[in-house]
Amino acid sequence: MKPEPAAITTSSWAKLVGCVVLDLLGDTSELIPFLGEFTDIAYAPVEASVLKALFQSNTIAAFGFVEEILPFTDVIPTFTLSWCLATLWPTTPLAKRLLPEAAAANTIVPSSK
Repeated sequence: MKPEPAAITTSSWAKLVGCVVLDLLGDTSELIPFLGEFTDIAYAPVEASVLKALFQSNTIAAFGFVEEILPFTDVIPTFTLSWCLATLWPTTPLAKRLLPEAAAANTIVPSSK
């Protein structure tokens, strides 16, 4: 399934930019060896809360929390991957399981090509 980029709204593109920025913020802790992993303890609940607010999914929020609190997993772009699932592939089995509200909305029109 290939989405039609023209069908993605301006607000969805803005949300993607925000997701990339949030992923980069989560990665900044890696700049401080060893100490950075301790800052993840404070950032993990923040990331989970923001993921929940953006994607209305407890599963995605829990994944973000675990990803952030585990050592050396900050490189996983959880926000951006969640945006892709919710916006580009909302009808896939994975999206239906992780993001049921996005799958139900299914606002992206698939390309007929």
